[in-house]
Amino acid sequence: DRIVKYGSVIFKGTPGGKEYYMGKKNARMVSFKMAESVGALLLDCDGTLVETERDGHRVAFNMAFKEKGFECEWDVKLYGELLTTGGGKERLTRYFADYNADAWPHEDPPSKDHPAIKELHELKTKLFMDIVRSGALPLRAGIEDLISKAMAAGWSVAVCSTSNEASVTAVIETMLPEFAADIKIYAGDIVSNKKPNPEIYLLAAKELGVAPMKCIVVEDSSIGCQAGAAAGMKVIVTKSIYTEDEDFSAASMVVSSAAKVDFEEDVVSMLPTVELV
Repeated sequence: DRIVKYGSVIFKGTPGGKEYYMGKKNARMVSFKMAESVGALLLDCDGTLVETERDGHRVAFNMAFKEKGFECEWDVKLYGELLTTGGGKERLTRYFADYNADAWPHEDPPSKDHPAIKELHELKTKLFMDIVRSGALPLRAGIEDLISKAMAAGWSVAVCSTSNEASVTAVIETMLPEFAADIKIYAGDIVSNKKPNPEIYLLAAKELGVAPMKCIVVEDSSIGCQAGAAAGMKVIVTKSIYTEDEDFSAASMVVSSAAKVDFEEDVVSMLPTVELV
């Protein structure tokens, strides 16, 4: 003769008392609360992990133009305008179509799938990785600490970027070598629609096995913020050089850098909570 109470076998006739049963119940509630406080930290790469845009990608694009014989140069202001388009091949397409059609040497119009665009972008990626691996671009303040605390708390950590996967991998392996093996990467053409479409964040949530409502996104741009919010996720914005004046109305928190973000107070507190009555 026995019964099962709160996962324990209790033999009939053995007194447990109110305190015994309440202790078992409280233990289950603590376990439930701990499970609820584990989520996924999804970070953008360029401008979020490292200030790569102005002194990394832009410089690499200009080096690629020169090497391929294009009479083009993207200054700081122009590149800032082009950044409102997600993806390097898409950015090149927009430039040759809308800004400098005379520089396009082919009869057929520019497109992200055009062989010349692909070739130019491939060279730019190689040149960018050389810049990254040289150590010329430092990690942004607070990023390493945020990732470290998330992993220590059992969270999944991933980088979700519109940039080429090889470029993102170079950034992580160079700047965050101790975490590289545990950071998942979702980048480049892994999805059909790039930010501000939420597809890359939804893919990450699905593959990590974490509900979107338990994913916290860290971004630096308006299009990235829109993507995270559209995926049903809370978004923390760490403004970067190019995004200081962008619209971040969809964000849950906006700061100057990740150094201003406390993992427990700011990140964990964004997860949904369930009250048991």
